[in-house]
Amino acid sequence: MIRWKDNNTIFDQIIAGKADVMTTDASETVWVANEKPQLCAVHPDKPFNFSQKGYLLPRGDVDFKAYVDQWLNIARNDGTWPAATKPWFGDQQLR
Repeated sequence: MIRWKDNNTIFDQIIAGKADVMTTDASETVWVANEKPQLCAVHPDKPFNFSQKGYLLPRGDVDFKAYVDQWLNIARNDGTWPAATKPWFGDQQLR
């Protein structure tokens, strides 16, 4: 196993046959597969482990946090989220 120094150039190494595989989070695999059709995301809806993404907000700003929480809830349920992520992930939507 070789640890690659950055994950911005490894994808071209896989395409060129100089690397075999890259392990990363599901959202990155779907994004890269959308950008580079020579690659595919393997089981992004059932990854072998679980991690969550998060948003960094100013500490202690309870009102802004409530606003962001509500925005995320609405966006996930009114079509905003799929429309916003389609340019990055294509038609593949992650949960």
